[in-house]
Amino acid sequence: MYDATTKADYYLLSFSVFEYRFRLNQTGNAATLFSTTCTFFKPRTEVVTFFYTGSTGRFYNIAFTRSWVEKNLLFSSAAEKEKVLQFLNNETSFLNWIDIVPDAEALSAAILQQLQREETPGNNRQWFVDTLHHTIGHFFHTAFADRRLENYSSLNNKDYAKVALVKKRMLDNLQKPFAGVDAMLK
Repeated sequence: MYDATTKADYYLLSFSVFEYRFRLNQTGNAATLFSTTCTFFKPRTEVVTFFYTGSTGRFYNIAFTRSWVEKNLLFSSAAEKEKVLQFLNNETSFLNWIDIVPDAEALSAAILQQLQREETPGNNRQWFVDTLHHTIGHFFHTAFADRRLENYSSLNNKDYAKVALVKKRMLDNLQKPFAGVDAMLK
């Protein structure tokens, strides 16, 4: 994916389900937060991210090509199909949404269960094809419906690192009154 000498025409749709534990005060009281995200990556895209110590979770990466999208995804309109194909050609390296995959925790558990069966995933091929096809289609349909494809501003890795740091600071201080955006940026 990162070797510039290798042709890279595969896009990745990665969805993850994570559980975080946060200490709320000095006495040890804690809260559990769940995070489900879905991230679309173009070829050769590097992404900065972070995880809290003790986080648990899973990533599922689905690889596909533009020609696969053209042949296999069902669109609700010609305009939706055109917008998705146009998006695949633009400069945006990645998109990230929280809670876009319906029933992400259940889907994660079902995929893991299928992968852990004694049979190879090839024996469950149609289940995987149907499930992953639905997940990719849902992602693009939702992104089109709420106009994210046309209104999205791409962040570079440096910007994304700043956003991740602000998110971390906010989550680290859930037990305190909100200090304001300016304090989060320092």
